[in-house]
Amino acid sequence: MKADSSSVLGSRSRPRQHHGGGLGTPDWPAFYSHPLSALSLLSSQENYRSEESEEFGPVFIHEPGDVIFPLDSDEKKVMMHCEARGNPPPTYSWYINGTALDAEADYRYSFIDGNLIITNASEITDYGRYQCKAENSFGNVLGREALLQFACE
Repeated sequence: MKADSSSVLGSRSRPRQHHGGGLGTPDWPAFYSHPLSALSLLSSQENYRSEESEEFGPVFIHEPGDVIFPLDSDEKKVMMHCEARGNPPPTYSWYINGTALDAEADYRYSFIDGNLIITNASEITDYGRYQCKAENSFGNVLGREALLQFACE
């Protein structure tokens, strides 16, 4: 290669790359090499979409925590929160002391999304250790035990 004043080694300016049109034109070299160029952004969006379309078993986002419910509460409702991610979206079930809760058999229990709502909570029947289970066709996860206790304020 013949050295001249325009060679890469002899010049302080960067060589221009010609790749034809778009943001990577010689007039906009900074956009061509920038990590957040239009092409790399489109590529990352495609990767994100493909990840979201993959199917996977449930993973907890939020597990229930221990609850101390005041006996003199006017509300008389306890809510325990459980949320999991999965594709397909998971369904939820709840257990008290290892036994499945049946919302159809006991009107006091309601399942709304992953949440358990106990209406007219009673220390005699509702005190115990609760667990949330999230499941889909790819698996299931059983949450940690959350203790529901009752106390006077």
